[in-house]
Amino acid sequence: HVLAAERGRVGERYILGGENISMERMLGLLGELTGLPVPRVRLPVAPMLGLAHFNAGLCRMTKRMPRLPPDTIRMARHAMYFDSTKARRELGYPDSSARRALCSAVAWYREHGYAP
Repeated sequence: HVLAAERGRVGERYILGGENISMERMLGLLGELTGLPVPRVRLPVAPMLGLAHFNAGLCRMTKRMPRLPPDTIRMARHAMYFDSTKARRELGYPDSSARRALCSAVAWYREHGYAP
């Protein structure tokens, strides 16, 4: 965001992303980085979405955060790839590997007590 403020052109939009990977690859990397087991079974979306809505309703009543919000289920079924070429070219935005980004995220979650 600092690069966009310093070097960006007024009225332009920049995608600040990184390496595009599949959900399967991301879960595999997270398993490697955390030592936690990787999900092995792919479940159908419809029952999972129903369960997520049920869980979200319970969580609203108990004032807890849902472990798997319905929006997460809906978004996970779509491959979403983005291109940061313009940001790299015009802003000098650095390339970032998925492994490096996930490693940083895991460290942050652990440091703040959100993950073991």
